[in-house]
Amino acid sequence: MLITPIDKSKETSGVEAEYYGVKLKIARANNTNFKSLFRTLFAPYKYQMEHNQSIPEEISEDIMLKCYSQTILVGWSGLKDVDGKEIHYSHEKAYELLKDDDDAYEFVKNQSNNMDAFIKKEEEDTKGK
Repeated sequence: MLITPIDKSKETSGVEAEYYGVKLKIARANNTNFKSLFRTLFAPYKYQMEHNQSIPEEISEDIMLKCYSQTILVGWSGLKDVDGKEIHYSHEKAYELLKDDDDAYEFVKNQSNNMDAFIKKEEEDTKGK
């Protein structure tokens, strides 16, 4: 069985993807940082999850937004406010973007699941040899 090698350095540091002229830096879905934060934030609800009790949707969604804004959307360039002023990346600003723009959130989720973006390319392996 041949397994495609994943570029481990990109899993948490991210790869660039363009979203309406803004370059977003997106890490791989379910990377180690995501899993760790997910476990931490869902810990208070462990009992409910283990006993098939539902967690309120707004709490669940908020936790996922925090996980994505802190461990998946890891940077950007070219994002500006309505006055044209550059918005510098922070976890808080990433959270606001993903919460306020459903399409951006879907884009980030889709890109983080795009395995092709995280595959180690053969030509990268042979550079400088």
